[in-house]
Amino acid sequence: MTRTTSTIRRRLAIAAAASALALLTACSGGGGKKAAPAAGDGAFAPAPGTAACQEHQRNEPGVEYTSEEEGDTGKVFEMLRHYTANGLKPFCDGKAATDLDKRWADLFLGFGADPGLIAPDLGGSGQPPAEPMEDPEAAAP
Repeated sequence: MTRTTSTIRRRLAIAAAASALALLTACSGGGGKKAAPAAGDGAFAPAPGTAACQEHQRNEPGVEYTSEEEGDTGKVFEMLRHYTANGLKPFCDGKAATDLDKRWADLFLGFGADPGLIAPDLGGSGQPPAEPMEDPEAAAP
């Protein structure tokens, strides 16, 4: 699949918006527990940002996460928010990431997310930035 400049820009914008949304959710005390998706429906199983660990994914990423035409922005934001808050946390069962977990993490990284937000066993660097991300326009005097 060839990525155009506009696709890359859109994915970076989504990742930045998701990071901002995750910070707002964390600051507002949001992120209550959500029900797990039904098996086989292609849904992502998120964990609240306050969780001490994350569960393994049980479904393949569906078109609502992978298709430019049929994608669901709300579901993509939920997935981005999950990995922004939980990508460095261990799995609750103490086991390593599965192939499905790695496919979801690859999708997260494919949207231009910082590899430092993802644990090495998920394909990230596990080294979050030392400084919080800053909006260059907001930082300008």
